[in-house]
Amino acid sequence: MYKEHNSFESIDNNKKIWRYMDFTKFIDILENEALFFTRSDRFEDKFEGTLPIANEVIKEKENKILEDKIDYEHRKWTLELIKEVRKHMLISCWHINDNESDAMWKLYSKSTQSIAIQTSFGRLKKSFKNTNETVYIGKIKYIDYNLDVISESSLYNFWLHKRKAFSHENELRAIICRCDINKIKYIDLDITEKPLDYGENIDVDLNMLIDSVYVSPLAEQWFADLVEKIIRRYGYNFEVNYSKLSDNPIS
Repeated sequence: MYKEHNSFESIDNNKKIWRYMDFTKFIDILENEALFFTRSDRFEDKFEGTLPIANEVIKEKENKILEDKIDYEHRKWTLELIKEVRKHMLISCWHINDNESDAMWKLYSKSTQSIAIQTSFGRLKKSFKNTNETVYIGKIKYIDYNLDVISESSLYNFWLHKRKAFSHENELRAIICRCDINKIKYIDLDITEKPLDYGENIDVDLNMLIDSVYVSPLAEQWFADLVEKIIRRYGYNFEVNYSKLSDNPIS
């Protein structure tokens, strides 16, 4: 079930969001009636769930100003904690945009046989209504990891920031934490929950989730027809649109 959290920045419920994917991944969603949430340390971006350099610089300066010895052991434990929790943070990424994105088609569709799910923030939230997991959803903030600081008031903050090089993604992400952060005590890193290998399918209400499906601008007509047939075969009535990026100019 979706829940609000102070660390997560919401957007307007009617704001459009997209998820671009190969057709095989879409079939998996239909077959399992679920969204796949990926373990955060399995993403290509190795900065996922990490501290900016500026956080460490400020921490050292604070200790020097206080004329106190830097608690290296506690800091080391904090960094190890974040590293361990990365294995238990599960994430589903979405692109915020009122329109299709040519860049997203090229980045996240590996072939001409690809689709994009179009929905809204409000529909995404409601799609988790019958899910046993607690799901938090928020907008990503893009920062300079050499200069900017991430607040350490909540561990979730480390998964709600990315480097500015990724700002084109304009990302909204749904997050599930598979370990009880509140039960973790200093020195004890014995997280009882066993991390998943790569991630997990999370049940969703597909009729609530999916507003419409867009077919790749590079796809042929037979593929668009196939997408619609497969959707109907699974018992859904999602609207299927051919990408508007394939339209021809007025000659």
